Amino acid sequence: MTQTPVSLYILSKIRNEGETETIEFRSSGSFYIKDSVPYLSYTEEQEYGSIQTIVKMKPEETIVFRSGAVSMKQRFMKDTETLTHYKTPLGTLQMSTYTSRITQIVHPEYAEGKLEIEYELHMGEGQSHLHSLMIDFKEAVK
Repeated sequence: MTQTPVSLYILSKIRNEGETETIEFRSSGSFYIKDSVPYLSYTEEQEYGSIQTIVKMKPEETIVFRSGAVSMKQRFMKDTETLTHYKTPLGTLQMSTYTSRITQIVHPEYAEGKLEIEYELHMGEGQSHLHSLMIDFKEAVK
């Protein structure tokens, strides 16, 4: 399995009660194919510490694995609700995700592409937020 270094641009928007929080950052990571499925791997820094993120882009679903300062496995399948547990140093939350849109554009031969996901996230006591996630990646310039 050959891993290609990539540059990533990640943009996340969270809408809640008329307010929008935007999180954007750039990172470096790896792109690879495993069992005919494209993967991205990168590290992000958050207030709790470093988080290793792996994105698995299957045709029918996208799975985001996070480990390190937080831990979770979040599945995105169009028009489907999925459940996950989000583990932080402060405790564990059960969350449900309803995915309204997924767009995957992947060019494995160039190690580049774009992933866009729109979903509604429900946490605990009736808390609900609309999320959009965009990951743009391309082979890193040597």
